[in-house]
Amino acid sequence: MNTTGIATVPPASGKSAPAQVAAIPAETSTLPPHLRRPRLRRPQTAEYLLARHGIVLAVSTLAKWGSLGTGPKYGTIGRTPYYAVTDIDAWVASQLEAAS
Repeated sequence: MNTTGIATVPPASGKSAPAQVAAIPAETSTLPPHLRRPRLRRPQTAEYLLARHGIVLAVSTLAKWGSLGTGPKYGTIGRTPYYAVTDIDAWVASQLEAAS
């Protein structure tokens, strides 16, 4: 990782190119190891929401929200959705602001 917080991943050509890696918030150190990754699949996202924010959501709810375009932002690799921890935390914060 360089001084800007962006990891560099060497491509096949041997040249170094910056790759965006989501920073994991320091306060997640109390979470189980499988929830400390920068990106989580849907079941782990539901676990993370409960462990970190006390929000109970079913995996099927996240799937439905994903198909409707609501809920936390996510990306896919193939057909598998991955949620960035920073996007999950931002979504929770936006929901709390909207409720105020």
